[in-house]
Amino acid sequence: MKKTKKNKAKKITPLKAIVFTVLVVYSISIIFMLCWGFLTSLKSTIDFTDFKNHFGLPDSKYSSDEMLFANYGYIWQNFQLNVNGNSYYSLFGEHTVPTYRANFLTMLINTAYYAGLLAFVQALVCMTMGYMTAKYKNKFAAVIVGTVYALMALPIVGSQPAEISLLMDLGVYNTYAGMFIHKFNYGGIYFLVFNAFFTAMSDTYIEAAEIDGASQFRVYTSIIIPLAAKMLVMVYLLYFITAWNDYNTVLVYYPSFPTLSYGVWRMAQSNMGGDSDTQGVPQKFAGTMVLTIPLLVLFFSFRNYIMGNVSTGGVKE
Repeated sequence: MKKTKKNKAKKITPLKAIVFTVLVVYSISIIFMLCWGFLTSLKSTIDFTDFKNHFGLPDSKYSSDEMLFANYGYIWQNFQLNVNGNSYYSLFGEHTVPTYRANFLTMLINTAYYAGLLAFVQALVCMTMGYMTAKYKNKFAAVIVGTVYALMALPIVGSQPAEISLLMDLGVYNTYAGMFIHKFNYGGIYFLVFNAFFTAMSDTYIEAAEIDGASQFRVYTSIIIPLAAKMLVMVYLLYFITAWNDYNTVLVYYPSFPTLSYGVWRMAQSNMGGDSDTQGVPQKFAGTMVLTIPLLVLFFSFRNYIMGNVSTGGVKE
């Protein structure tokens, strides 16, 4: 008896309808908050606070010199933080960071180092360890992978004070070098992603290069990295977005090197940081938009790397 092909109509089940509705409402809420925040950043403090213009368009009759993108100019010129000095003793002597006033450019440079450079270092370390544990099968590699699984499964509470004490003893707490060491690590879901990626990759690439006399370092730099470039870019972008929005790590480990996210957090606190020109609600929203808009541009520019499928191809089994 021959099976007849039937056109499978997509059925809208109650569960699908509920999930779709929840996702739509959630998406609208995010888009609304972004649009409202950007609109508020264009208003003057008098317009927003005194005349209660919370949802309308900016009114030019209220302090017109502060209209539109002037708040972003204030952020650039007056967004400054008083950074308290920090002093501690290490095994190598006393380390002191003097008190100074960090401006917008200083925080931007710290952000470029923390989110731009160190996020790439972290992604590269994860990829390297993922490759080593996937292609060099031994007991030590199995221990590394097992340790990562264990650290993800077991709740580790109370380790932060010991970590800070260790960094102080080594003299790298609250330093650029400490930032680098802190990010020079592997683990978590992205390490497992790289490990699975390289495990599924055919050994034909490596064997062909070894036959031609390539060293292991040459194999990794000339073959493996180009093949995993899309995966590396994807993980780097995810690390970058996380680091760009991360103020808590800077607050705890690098208080003398504020980033933009840390500066916006300080600006949002009452009676903390910033000048009087950056304490109004529209100015605070302008500072928040300074963080948000670059990420939106980055996401829409590289969404194919973040959300697309990654494949190696090229080898016919």
